[in-house]
Amino acid sequence: MSVNGNYSRAKSEWADGWGLVLAASLGNAVNIIHLHVIGALTVPLTDTYGWSRGEIGLALTIFSVLSPFLFVVMGVITDRFGARRTALVGSVLFGISYSLVGTAGDDLKLWYIYYTIFTVFLQGTCSVVWSRPIVAYFHAQRGLALALSFSATGLVIAITPTIVVRLVSQFGISNTFYIIGSGAGVLLFLVTFFLFKIPDSGVSDKQENTDGTEHLPGLSFRQTVAGTTFWRLVFVIVCLSMALGFFIGHFQPLLIDGGMSAAQAAAIAGLIGPAMIVGRLATGFSFDRFPLKWVASIVVSFPAIACALLVTTEDTVFMLSLVAIVVGLGIGAEVDVAAYLTSRYFGLKRYSTIFAVIIGIYAGGIGVNSMVAGRIFDQIGTYDPVLVFIAAGVFLSSLVVALMPRPPAAFE
Repeated sequence: MSVNGNYSRAKSEWADGWGLVLAASLGNAVNIIHLHVIGALTVPLTDTYGWSRGEIGLALTIFSVLSPFLFVVMGVITDRFGARRTALVGSVLFGISYSLVGTAGDDLKLWYIYYTIFTVFLQGTCSVVWSRPIVAYFHAQRGLALALSFSATGLVIAITPTIVVRLVSQFGISNTFYIIGSGAGVLLFLVTFFLFKIPDSGVSDKQENTDGTEHLPGLSFRQTVAGTTFWRLVFVIVCLSMALGFFIGHFQPLLIDGGMSAAQAAAIAGLIGPAMIVGRLATGFSFDRFPLKWVASIVVSFPAIACALLVTTEDTVFMLSLVAIVVGLGIGAEVDVAAYLTSRYFGLKRYSTIFAVIIGIYAGGIGVNSMVAGRIFDQIGTYDPVLVFIAAGVFLSSLVVALMPRPPAAFE
């Protein structure tokens, strides 16, 4: 396609599809907010209820164990009923189930039961739901559209630590869950209802059904898992999930252990959010213009650099702020990388199912590593061995991405 033709197509896509991207951006942000609430609540939960970091982290382990299976189920549901209907129901269930977590009080077993219920209902707002219409509708600027659809998660990360600290101080832990659950659920439902609509010139909601994807280019699920490219991508995602699992659950506690107040730790952790936005937009922009495996390889390496800085440098405010920024640049684009590589390497025919499996594995790694990191800290009082292991794995995954083959031209 000529430059002018590509520009015209991109302009047309954005004229009709901006609401789709905006709604997806909010949806993706709401879906991950609970991960960062846990990070901000770790110290208050320990101080108030006496729970250890490992016990608190087990909630994310429950999330991580169930999510790989639930994501696949959600991929099938999205293919069957369409993304819009799935998201509308999901936004209501999110608000109800997250508020329910707040009723557990100091009962740790009840906390786990309610978090399990929340994990199940949360999947109605997962990235599988939001990304499917975007990768199907956008072609000329798919990378940028995906980046923007995930960009609001950076804003959530930037403001969540401070908001949680203030909510807890003014209303208590239980009411914090009520406020976040009800507020986010209502807002997401309204935005989804009015804006998350497939443009007439794109793929209709009816065409999102399984039968409607047969005409799209792409591999079957069996063909995908039979190839080595899929398993290389799985390895990369596992390594990246370990990094995110550590930073979302233990970065603020690490800062507090170093002598910072909860407010100071929240301020530094809040730098991750703006960096995520920059990382996502830069990655999406680059995907549409440069060889994707080189872009992905560079982006993947950032969490390893952050881990190396934490182990080898002094814990000054400047260095810890730099670490937060580097973390944001890297983890801000991880799901974008997974979504874009899935669409380019495996096509759109079974995109929802394939991406659901990949993102489910990613979620699994987040929770497992969060728990393991907490257990290691409880035993030895330091995170250094965890950081070294994560750095090595992520650097290796960056090399794996660089050595991946070119994606099929038919799936562009």
